[in-house]
Amino acid sequence: MTITGINLSDTAIEPITITNVAKVDDAGRVHYESVWTGQFIKALVDEERLRFENNIRPDHMEGVRMRAKTRHKIDKWAHELLEGNAVIGNLSVRVNPRMSKIETEVDEEGQENLVIDGHLDTAVDSESRLKAIMKALSSPMGDKLKNTKFAVRVWVADDDLAHRVAANYNTRGDKVNDSAAKFAYQETFGQRLARMLVDGTENLGIDNVEVLSNTVSANSSKLTSFNTFAKGLELYWHGEALTEEDELEHGAFLIRFWDALVKVRPEYGRLTKTARREARDRSVSGTAVSIHGLIAVASELYRTHIIDSTEIERALYPLGQPVVLANDNKADYFSYDNPVWSRIGVIVTGRENDQGEHALGIRTTFQTRDAMATELLRKLGLTVSGALRQT
Repeated sequence: MTITGINLSDTAIEPITITNVAKVDDAGRVHYESVWTGQFIKALVDEERLRFENNIRPDHMEGVRMRAKTRHKIDKWAHELLEGNAVIGNLSVRVNPRMSKIETEVDEEGQENLVIDGHLDTAVDSESRLKAIMKALSSPMGDKLKNTKFAVRVWVADDDLAHRVAANYNTRGDKVNDSAAKFAYQETFGQRLARMLVDGTENLGIDNVEVLSNTVSANSSKLTSFNTFAKGLELYWHGEALTEEDELEHGAFLIRFWDALVKVRPEYGRLTKTARREARDRSVSGTAVSIHGLIAVASELYRTHIIDSTEIERALYPLGQPVVLANDNKADYFSYDNPVWSRIGVIVTGRENDQGEHALGIRTTFQTRDAMATELLRKLGLTVSGALRQT
């Protein structure tokens, strides 16, 4: 069988010949760069000349059930491949020189070919992407990918080197954090809404929302990170948009909502470093947990058509009113002194310090975010139809 310049025996006995390869030096050895078509990848896998084995990721190990997150990633790549906009990058396959015979030859056209008497595997990397390619190719629309070209490196590596390279691929360097990645490119409806909101109101903006990190320094005047808004809108915003105009309408509402919120609760806007620090020391207001809860509130207001700025501000008015404590003293609704936050698990008691005092902290779990959202909806006399949080 001959596929795009690469010869594969019908009997899977003759060697695989990969034409027009380029030598590269890496990890102290010589390896080979090449270009394969989708049709050839499928033929290799179907003929068991490329085997999904020896990968270091637990999800790809024999006998291990693949996690939903990895399945979703593979499905997403496969879908994007069929749409023609997938980012696949450079694929890696491995040939083990201790198991297979490897030679190079120069053909009549002066191109260097790699001849492999044996098989390839995914010990180095790329098993998820290769599985996504196979899934797309095996679909009813898979024929459209037969001639799609993929960059492939053939690593010549025994098990020790393959595992070293795989470990480097998966551990060297820092992953781009979610705030930086999502602010740079918005992949989902929720992320796009977050970008519209942060850019659209003078109460937020990149000088009040951290876009380069998922965390905000305790000494920073910034409200929170971009990922807080992106994740909150992905989880708690139930509005749907069919068109770009619909998305813009949702975004415009969220801007009006946030501006109205700041009129009732100024700490959700811009504060000095001193004021922000004081707010963090005594209140659950302005925390990621509370922001997710407020997004649930915004979603319910939008669903019930409370969308005018004045109506929104009126609906949020109770959040600015004090609560009466058991000793008849009054406290700010979001204050640590309000027992509701301890009762629903948002505030937890930390370890005892040298002075015998117990510090209070915010518990940031899905359960406490749901509890916060439920309490805010109760406080404002709102309900939510269906599930509180999207899964």
